[in-house]
Amino acid sequence: SVLSGTVQSAQIAKGMCEYEDIYIVDSLSATAGIQILVNLACKLRDSGLPAPGIAQELERLKGRIRIFAVLDTLEYLRRSGRLSGFQAGLGAMTKLKPVITVRDGAVSIAAKAFGTSAAVKQLQKFLLQYPVDDAYPSYFLYTDDKEREELLRLLDIVKVNLERMRRETEESGELKTANDLSKTVTGGEISNAENIRSTD
Repeated sequence: SVLSGTVQSAQIAKGMCEYEDIYIVDSLSATAGIQILVNLACKLRDSGLPAPGIAQELERLKGRIRIFAVLDTLEYLRRSGRLSGFQAGLGAMTKLKPVITVRDGAVSIAAKAFGTSAAVKQLQKFLLQYPVDDAYPSYFLYTDDKEREELLRLLDIVKVNLERMRRETEESGELKTANDLSKTVTGGEISNAENIRSTD
Protein backbone atom coordinates (compact mmCIF):
# COMPACT_ATOMS: atom_id res chain seq x y z
CA SER A 1 0.00 0.00 0.00
CA VAL A 2 1.12 3.56 -0.69
CA LEU A 3 0.04 4.62 2.80
CA SER A 4 2.52 2.49 4.73
CA GLY A 5 5.03 -0.31 4.55
CA THR A 6 3.01 -2.67 6.75
CA VAL A 7 2.01 -5.00 3.91
CA GLN A 8 5.56 -5.21 2.61
CA SER A 9 6.81 -6.02 6.10
CA ALA A 10 4.17 -8.75 6.44
CA GLN A 11 5.20 -10.26 3.11
CA ILE A 12 8.85 -10.27 4.16
CA ALA A 13 7.93 -11.94 7.47
CA LYS A 14 5.86 -14.53 5.64
CA GLY A 15 8.83 -15.35 3.41
CA MET A 16 11.06 -15.83 6.44
CA CYS A 17 8.86 -18.37 8.20
CA GLU A 18 8.11 -21.94 7.23
CA TYR A 19 4.37 -21.71 7.74
CA GLU A 20 2.62 -21.46 4.36
CA ASP A 21 -1.01 -20.92 5.37
CA ILE A 22 -0.67 -17.16 5.82
CA TYR A 23 -2.95 -14.89 3.83
CA ILE A 24 -2.05 -11.22 3.53
CA VAL A 25 -4.73 -8.74 2.50
CA ASP A 26 -3.75 -5.19 1.59
CA SER A 27 -6.72 -3.14 2.79
CA LEU A 28 -5.76 -0.19 0.54
CA SER A 29 -7.46 1.82 3.25
CA ALA A 30 -6.93 3.38 6.68
CA THR A 31 -8.56 3.93 10.07
CA ALA A 32 -12.22 2.87 9.97
CA GLY A 33 -11.76 1.22 6.58
CA ILE A 34 -9.38 -1.26 8.16
CA GLN A 35 -11.74 -1.69 11.11
CA ILE A 36 -14.59 -2.69 8.78
CA LEU A 37 -12.41 -5.39 7.21
CA VAL A 38 -11.13 -6.67 10.56
CA ASN A 39 -14.65 -6.87 11.99
CA LEU A 40 -15.80 -8.80 8.93
CA ALA A 41 -12.81 -11.15 9.16
CA CYS A 42 -13.64 -11.94 12.79
CA LYS A 43 -17.29 -12.53 11.92
CA LEU A 44 -16.38 -14.89 9.09
CA ARG A 45 -13.87 -16.71 11.31
CA ASP A 46 -16.52 -17.23 13.98
CA SER A 47 -18.90 -18.57 11.33
CA GLY A 48 -16.36 -21.29 10.53
CA LEU A 49 -15.09 -20.00 7.18
CA PRO A 50 -11.47 -21.07 6.60
CA ALA A 51 -8.67 -18.56 6.12
CA PRO A 52 -8.57 -18.71 2.28
CA GLY A 53 -12.29 -17.91 2.13
CA ILE A 54 -11.91 -15.05 4.59
CA ALA A 55 -9.11 -13.53 2.53
CA GLN A 56 -11.22 -13.86 -0.62
CA GLU A 57 -14.17 -12.09 0.99
CA LEU A 58 -11.97 -9.26 2.24
CA GLU A 59 -10.50 -8.80 -1.23
CA ARG A 60 -14.03 -8.61 -2.61
CA LEU A 61 -15.20 -6.04 -0.08
CA LYS A 62 -12.21 -3.72 0.20
CA GLY A 63 -12.87 -1.98 -3.12
CA ARG A 64 -16.29 -0.87 -1.89
CA ILE A 65 -15.03 0.98 1.18
CA ARG A 66 -15.13 4.77 1.01
CA ILE A 67 -13.40 7.17 3.39
CA PHE A 68 -13.96 10.93 3.30
CA ALA A 69 -12.51 13.41 5.75
CA VAL A 70 -12.42 17.18 6.19
CA LEU A 71 -9.07 18.70 7.05
CA ASP A 72 -9.69 21.44 9.58
CA THR A 73 -6.13 22.77 9.33
CA LEU A 74 -3.52 22.89 6.57
CA GLU A 75 -0.66 22.96 9.06
CA TYR A 76 0.23 19.29 8.74
CA LEU A 77 0.17 19.44 4.95
CA ARG A 78 2.64 22.30 5.22
CA ARG A 79 4.87 20.36 7.63
CA SER A 80 4.90 17.32 5.35
CA GLY A 81 5.90 19.45 2.38
CA ARG A 82 2.68 18.88 0.43
CA LEU A 83 1.92 22.60 0.69
CA SER A 84 4.26 25.56 0.75
CA GLY A 85 4.08 28.07 3.58
CA PHE A 86 2.46 30.56 1.22
CA GLN A 87 -0.20 28.08 0.07
CA ALA A 88 -1.00 27.07 3.65
CA GLY A 89 -1.24 30.70 4.72
CA LEU A 90 -3.50 31.57 1.81
CA GLY A 91 -5.70 28.56 2.55
CA ALA A 92 -5.99 29.58 6.21
CA MET A 93 -7.02 33.12 5.23
CA THR A 94 -9.76 31.85 2.93
CA LYS A 95 -10.92 29.19 5.44
CA LEU A 96 -10.14 26.42 2.93
CA LYS A 97 -11.27 22.99 4.14
CA PRO A 98 -10.03 20.24 1.81
CA VAL A 99 -12.13 17.07 1.68
CA ILE A 100 -9.80 14.12 1.25
CA THR A 101 -10.46 10.51 0.38
CA VAL A 102 -8.53 7.24 0.52
CA ARG A 103 -8.72 5.19 -2.66
CA ASP A 104 -6.48 2.38 -3.89
CA GLY A 105 -4.16 2.88 -0.95
CA ALA A 106 -3.47 6.57 -1.58
CA VAL A 107 -4.80 9.85 -0.19
CA SER A 108 -6.17 12.37 -2.66
CA ILE A 109 -8.27 15.52 -2.67
CA ALA A 110 -11.93 14.73 -3.34
CA ALA A 111 -13.24 18.30 -3.09
CA LYS A 112 -12.42 21.75 -1.73
CA ALA A 113 -14.73 23.77 0.48
CA PHE A 114 -14.48 27.20 2.04
CA GLY A 115 -15.69 27.11 5.61
CA THR A 116 -16.98 24.33 7.83
CA SER A 117 -20.57 24.66 6.63
CA ALA A 118 -19.59 24.12 3.00
CA ALA A 119 -17.38 21.17 4.02
CA VAL A 120 -20.26 19.46 5.84
CA LYS A 121 -22.51 19.96 2.81
CA GLN A 122 -19.84 18.41 0.62
CA LEU A 123 -19.77 15.38 2.89
CA GLN A 124 -23.55 15.15 2.50
CA LYS A 125 -23.15 14.94 -1.27
CA PHE A 126 -20.58 12.16 -1.00
CA LEU A 127 -22.80 10.24 1.40
CA LEU A 128 -25.59 10.36 -1.17
CA GLN A 129 -23.26 9.58 -4.06
CA TYR A 130 -22.00 6.49 -2.23
CA PRO A 131 -25.01 5.18 -0.26
CA VAL A 132 -24.24 3.26 2.92
CA ASP A 133 -24.76 -0.49 2.69
CA ASP A 134 -26.65 -1.40 5.84
CA ALA A 135 -25.15 -4.88 5.72
CA TYR A 136 -21.89 -3.33 6.92
CA PRO A 137 -21.10 -0.73 9.59
CA SER A 138 -20.46 2.92 8.87
CA TYR A 139 -18.43 5.22 11.09
CA PHE A 140 -18.32 8.95 11.73
CA LEU A 141 -14.85 9.77 13.04
CA TYR A 142 -13.42 12.95 14.51
CA THR A 143 -10.35 14.20 16.27
CA ASP A 144 -10.57 14.93 19.97
CA ASP A 145 -11.24 18.65 19.72
CA LYS A 146 -13.86 19.98 22.10
CA GLU A 147 -14.25 23.10 19.97
CA ARG A 148 -15.71 20.89 17.24
CA GLU A 149 -18.62 19.51 19.24
CA GLU A 150 -20.98 21.61 17.13
CA LEU A 151 -19.66 19.96 13.98
CA LEU A 152 -20.25 16.53 15.51
CA ARG A 153 -23.83 17.52 16.24
CA LEU A 154 -24.30 18.51 12.60
CA LEU A 155 -22.83 15.22 11.39
CA ASP A 156 -25.22 13.33 13.67
CA ILE A 157 -28.10 15.27 12.09
CA VAL A 158 -26.82 14.33 8.63
CA LYS A 159 -26.55 10.65 9.58
CA VAL A 160 -30.07 10.54 11.08
CA ASN A 161 -31.57 12.21 8.01
CA LEU A 162 -29.70 9.91 5.64
CA GLU A 163 -31.21 6.93 7.42
CA ARG A 164 -34.67 8.52 7.24
CA MET A 165 -34.26 9.31 3.53
CA ARG A 166 -33.22 5.72 2.79
CA ARG A 167 -36.39 4.45 4.49
CA GLU A 168 -38.54 6.91 2.54
CA THR A 169 -36.88 5.89 -0.72
CA GLU A 170 -37.56 2.22 -0.01
CA GLU A 171 -41.21 2.98 0.78
CA SER A 172 -41.95 5.37 -2.10
CA GLY A 173 -39.46 4.24 -4.72
CA GLU A 174 -38.56 7.90 -5.31
CA LEU A 175 -34.82 8.58 -5.25
CA LYS A 176 -33.78 11.43 -2.95
CA THR A 177 -31.15 13.98 -3.97
CA ALA A 178 -28.48 16.04 -2.25
CA ASN A 179 -30.86 19.02 -2.34
CA ASP A 180 -33.46 17.00 -0.44
CA LEU A 181 -30.91 16.24 2.26
CA SER A 182 -29.80 19.88 2.48
CA LYS A 183 -33.40 20.97 3.00
CA THR A 184 -33.89 18.51 5.84
CA VAL A 185 -30.85 19.67 7.79
CA THR A 186 -30.81 23.41 7.08
CA GLY A 187 -33.40 25.26 9.15
CA GLY A 188 -30.79 26.93 11.35
CA GLU A 189 -28.64 23.80 11.57
CA ILE A 190 -26.15 23.56 8.71
CA SER A 191 -26.33 27.28 7.98
CA ASN A 192 -25.27 28.10 11.53
CA ALA A 193 -22.18 25.90 11.20
CA GLU A 194 -20.45 28.88 9.58
CA ASN A 195 -20.08 30.31 13.09
CA ILE A 196 -17.63 27.51 13.89
CA ARG A 197 -15.06 29.21 11.69
CA SER A 198 -14.44 31.84 14.35
CA THR A 199 -12.62 29.21 16.43
CA ASP A 200 -10.11 28.43 13.64
